[in-house]
Amino acid sequence: EAIEVIERQAEKMSVLINRLLDITRLDQGTQKIVRENTDLSQLVTILCEEQQEGKRGIHLSWEIQPEIMAWVDVFLYSRVFQNLVDNGYKYGRENGIILVKLKKQNGFGILSVTDDGPGINPEDQEKIWQRFYQVDASRGEGTGLGLGLSMVRQIAGLHGGKAWVESVPGKGSTFFVSVLLENRKNESY
Repeated sequence: EAIEVIERQAEKMSVLINRLLDITRLDQGTQKIVRENTDLSQLVTILCEEQQEGKRGIHLSWEIQPEIMAWVDVFLYSRVFQNLVDNGYKYGRENGIILVKLKKQNGFGILSVTDDGPGINPEDQEKIWQRFYQVDASRGEGTGLGLGLSMVRQIAGLHGGKAWVESVPGKGSTFFVSVLLENRKNESY
């Protein structure tokens, strides 16, 4: 039993170290970002299908506008999606719903993830983007590291966009990530 506890803690430490390394590499510009012309609609649909097997009885549904093309780093964009959906499963109401949407708006691709969890107080809505900040560990199942949303905002910025939240305490939250939809050649940096 003690060995199992040590194993679980070692796995948590490994995840923490890897996320910190990823953030540091992005900060310092040492992580190579490889943009490729990507059908975001197809990518998000595939990611939704992969995440459909929910936790805590939560149902994942999606509304994807077709043929939204953008020059993105597919791995990093997938990480954005994963972080937001994981938060939805963590903080959403048991047997509730997560709704993923993707649409074009004013030259941007806008990804949104809505949960029906406890929501976030207005005074905490900007703080959640800070590294290691957690509103309240008791809000959801398990505890996170407080790094996911910081990384989401950082990746959005690297793609010419931004990340923000709209939330009503007691009614849930919607997280948004925009990606600039410009025609650019494949770039690495």
